Amino acid sequence: MKLGIQNGYKIPQELSIIGFADGLWSRRMTPSLSTVSQHAPEIGEVAAKLLIDKLESEEETFTFTTTTIKTELRQRESTKKLF
Repeated sequence: MKLGIQNGYKIPQELSIIGFADGLWSRRMTPSLSTVSQHAPEIGEVAAKLLIDKLESEEETFTFTTTTIKTELRQRESTKKLF
């Protein structure tokens, strides 16, 4: 975002920026940064459960699984609403 501003882009009118991991700094930036909130506690909980299940399993082969954790878009000042 800093580089875009230094190069004369108006955010969000000419350049929209979005980040991951909805940390405190994203709300305090100017303009505030739109982010995708990834729900880290839920990701950690699911990962820990998968690891524990694997460690407690007596099977020698590992079956890969995919678990989807829902994310949220936190739209702030760094992105322009398209609809």
